[in-house]
Amino acid sequence: MYPRTIAIVVILMSLAACNNNQEDNGTVTFNKDSSDRTVKLSKHDRRFLDLQDSAQSQLHQFLDSFRIKSTDNDYEFLVKSAFSDSGLTEHMWSYVYDINGNNFEAILGNEPFTVQNIIEGDSVIIKSTAIEDWMIIDHKREKKYGHFSQEYLKSLE
Repeated sequence: MYPRTIAIVVILMSLAACNNNQEDNGTVTFNKDSSDRTVKLSKHDRRFLDLQDSAQSQLHQFLDSFRIKSTDNDYEFLVKSAFSDSGLTEHMWSYVYDINGNNFEAILGNEPFTVQNIIEGDSVIIKSTAIEDWMIIDHKREKKYGHFSQEYLKSLE
């Protein structure tokens, strides 16, 4: 890259970082048709918080299915949670491969857009209380279960 191009990129990245540090903003990342998209929401977005409450209140369905079907290759089990770095927060999906007590052991399934301390494919441990959404993908029946925030986030694109 040329020095001028590098300077412009650094300035744009700095401006974007300043914008993302606003107190009421967070970034929600979700997968749609194998491509990542981001939606910015207020940390206090009532509809999104209600959807998180729904996911938490029905987490027992995820746990029951995981206990029965976690070794079946026709199923994938994902949870969405927040990851933070230098005052920025990003909400991303992770593929669960084990559950020990209240800890979900998983592999990060999204490439972060703003958070720099983690990359797609990293192993993560997520506390059950930190789960904001969950999804079970049944490949055999081509169905998804959970995924409470999907329609709302799609409406904000």
